[in-house]
Amino acid sequence: SFNNQINVTSTGSYFVNVTDQNGCSGISDTINVSVVYPYASQSICVVGVDTVTNKNIIVWDKPNVGNIASFNLYKESAVSNVWNLIGIMPYDSLSTFIDLTSTPDTKAERYAMSVVDSCGNESAKSDDHRTMHLTVSAGQSLTEWNLIWNSYEGFTPATYRIYRADSSLNYVKIDSMAASSSYTYTWTDHNAPLNTDVYYMIEIVSPNGGCSPSKANTNYNSSRSNTVNSNEYNNVALSSDFSSDKTSGIVPLMVIFYDETANGTVDSWFWNFGDGKTSESQDPVHQYDSVGTYHVSLTVSNSTGSNSVVKDNYIQVLPNGVTNIYEVLDVNVFPNPFKGATNIVYTINEETKVQLQVYSSLGKLVADIANENQTPGEYKYSFNAKDYSFGTGVYYLRMTIGDKVITKRLIQVK
Repeated sequence: SFNNQINVTSTGSYFVNVTDQNGCSGISDTINVSVVYPYASQSICVVGVDTVTNKNIIVWDKPNVGNIASFNLYKESAVSNVWNLIGIMPYDSLSTFIDLTSTPDTKAERYAMSVVDSCGNESAKSDDHRTMHLTVSAGQSLTEWNLIWNSYEGFTPATYRIYRADSSLNYVKIDSMAASSSYTYTWTDHNAPLNTDVYYMIEIVSPNGGCSPSKANTNYNSSRSNTVNSNEYNNVALSSDFSSDKTSGIVPLMVIFYDETANGTVDSWFWNFGDGKTSESQDPVHQYDSVGTYHVSLTVSNSTGSNSVVKDNYIQVLPNGVTNIYEVLDVNVFPNPFKGATNIVYTINEETKVQLQVYSSLGKLVADIANENQTPGEYKYSFNAKDYSFGTGVYYLRMTIGDKVITKRLIQVK
């Protein structure tokens, strides 16, 4: 007699041939063996981001067949088509698995699964499914955001639904896009709420109907992307600018500077007054103690970058005893701020050349009002930005009297 174990891997008829030490042999009766393979049609129903844990969730339907002991869950590694086993779920458990190692806010991830029978045999891996990863970037205005996401892989949905929410996180569908063969999709929200948290999410619905994990009351029929708070990606390009209460005067000259940066949220300021002094205040007050002409620069920064503006020969500090421009020119602008038009009125006490110009806050010439030799007397001009096809906003009046310059800020309101 003997006792030996033979592993049979395929269905068929088998017999045993036994030979003793003297060379005598015998053949057993034919034995018919039927090998039952593991269930080979297992598939993932849907993968997505779980709204409770904010981790990826895998959902599948359990087949009503015997001899299934468990399900193996796999995630693709950083190497293409190399898979890591991330979980083993018994057959009688809820057929959902949350991947606690997933990072939905960082990247899309691909999953597959297999079946293991009671003999320990494992089926081939199923077709893989891949989650959607959503990112946002700033558009051309403070109320504009660009969305981009990768297509869902595993089935082809009919529609991508776009959702938006405020800080209450009550998501509302704001648009839909037809699915296509594109790998990535883009969409722009032109009317996002201003100065608040704005959240976005993408959702698809399975064309195969809902998934029904046993022991669960939820019918999983959709997949959701990660959620994105646009304020965390506030990369609106800063556009630095500044003004001051005066640009010339006799020494010592005290000047108040005003930050007028457009777009974005400024986290820090750095001023260089041109005389070796600096400041990190938003609206600094600076005293010039030496005669000269000074360049002034402002650099503003936030988490997304920085932007600088330099104004050459911006501040002119005159010595005591030298006639100040204000002694030659008495200028008034009224009303200011103004609706419609404002009046520019000045008096000069000696014949001189006068150039009167208006610039936008971005330094673009808006109006060339006067450029001539003027005799002593009072002069009056009217300015309305709309006459020059400009709208409301901040403008700068630049007056050149001989070789001296004075600027005043004009504010046109609605």
